[in-house]
Amino acid sequence: MPFDEKKNIFRYADDSDIPTETAHLGMVFPFSIALHSARVKNTMDSAWKVYQEAQKNVDSELVFSYNWIWAVGRLASICFYQGLADQGYAVLNQAVKTVGPFLTPNEHYRLEGGAFLPWFTTGSGAFVYAINAMFVQVYDEQGAIFFPAIPSKIQNAEINNLFTTHGVSISAKITAGEIKSLTAYSEKCIRWRFRIPELIAKSLKFKDIIKLSKPDELGLVTVDCKLQTGTNILL
Repeated sequence: MPFDEKKNIFRYADDSDIPTETAHLGMVFPFSIALHSARVKNTMDSAWKVYQEAQKNVDSELVFSYNWIWAVGRLASICFYQGLADQGYAVLNQAVKTVGPFLTPNEHYRLEGGAFLPWFTTGSGAFVYAINAMFVQVYDEQGAIFFPAIPSKIQNAEINNLFTTHGVSISAKITAGEIKSLTAYSEKCIRWRFRIPELIAKSLKFKDIIKLSKPDELGLVTVDCKLQTGTNILL
């Protein structure tokens, strides 16, 4: 990946001097390379400053380019991958600027003729993916990560059958900011692992048959369990 050695940030391209923005963070989303390195953090910090500056002037070209739904979904996903839950949630709330009179060209809608330049389907997919990334992330071979970036404003939520790894899907309910239920559905009996932030793991009472590891360098605990065919209650 191209990078600026002096600033220790990734670049959009070797021959490009555009302001540092989320396009420079392709190694975080949609790819997964050194997600938690210092260079990624520096790039994210620089991109976030550009994004915030763009929000101050609603007529600027930067706002025009940032607040289309694909860009909103991408930036939110990157925030959630970095554990920046509240920042990602704030970005998701900018999606309202991508519809109606905002006239964003890549998701445009005319009163006569309907949608044109129809990137809206893929843009909506990026937006939905970002929402899912608050609750489940799968980006390496070490197991899915549950509840990696729950925003403080989300006190009540319910997820149903989000796919993880090995064909397993999970469902959960959050009430008053606490995880009240967590189930895993499997079509076969398997030994299965997932990861969860240590702080969240400490607040949960897993079934006795489930084993938890010590936290890794990212503060994630690995949960080891055996799933039966059908729905498995984990808490």
